[in-house]
Amino acid sequence: MIGLLVVAAVAYAAAALRLRRRGVDWPPGRALAWYFGIAAAVAGSGHAHSFRDHMAGHLLLGMAAPLLLVFGRPVTLALRALPVRPARRLARVLRSRPIVLLTHPVTAGVLDAGGMWLLYTTGLHSGGVLIQVHLLLAGYLFTAAIIGRDPAPHRPGPALRAAVLVAFVAVHGILAKHLYAHPPPGVPAPDAEQAAQLMYYGGDLLHLVVIALLCRELFPSPARAWRLPTGAPKPPLATEPPGPT
Repeated sequence: MIGLLVVAAVAYAAAALRLRRRGVDWPPGRALAWYFGIAAAVAGSGHAHSFRDHMAGHLLLGMAAPLLLVFGRPVTLALRALPVRPARRLARVLRSRPIVLLTHPVTAGVLDAGGMWLLYTTGLHSGGVLIQVHLLLAGYLFTAAIIGRDPAPHRPGPALRAAVLVAFVAVHGILAKHLYAHPPPGVPAPDAEQAAQLMYYGGDLLHLVVIALLCRELFPSPARAWRLPTGAPKPPLATEPPGPT
C-alpha cells in the first residue's frame, strides 16, 4: 500500500513539474491537498492492533484521504501535463460508458457502502492490503462523484448527488449502530463498541464537510453566482445622470 502511495506522490510531482517547465504554475493549494491526502492514507494504512484501530484507519483511508485527494484534482493535472495525443486518449477514456457508469454517484455509493457492509459483517475487514486499496479507491470514487472538481462530462446534477449523499450518510450510520449491537466475528464487544462509536461520530464530522461543500455548490453566494467567466467582457460603467443646469 505504501508503495502505491509513493508512486502516486511522485507521479503528481512529476506532472506538476512538467507544467512548470512549460511556464504554467499548478496551484499550490491543490498540491497541498493531494499530499495531505497521501499522508492521511499512509497514516490509515498502518497495522491495526484492534478493531478500533482498524476503524480509525477506515476513517482516514476511506473518508479523510479521498476528500483531500479529490481537491488535488489529479485528472485535471494529468490532462494538462500529458502531451496532446495521450491527453486526448485519456479524455476519451473518461467519456467512455464503463467509466461513466463507474463514476456515477449511485454506482460509487453502492461500491463504497456495500463494500463496508460486506467487510464489517463477514469479518473480511482484516484482509490486509487489498482491503485498504478498496477503502481508498471506493472512497475516492464516491467523494469525486459527489463533490469532484475534475472534468466529468456526464456528472449528474446536484439534486441527485445530494440525494445519494443523504442515503449514504444514513447507511453509514446504520452500519455503525449494527456493529455496536452485533460485533463482527472474533471482535470483543467492548472493542466493537468503541469502533462503532468512532465510526458513527467521526464519520458524521467528515460527512458534514462533504455536505457543506455540496451545499456551497447548490447555493452559491451572490458574489460567486454573478462572477463573470474568465475572458468575458466587462459591462460598461454606469454614468451619472447630468445634473441640473
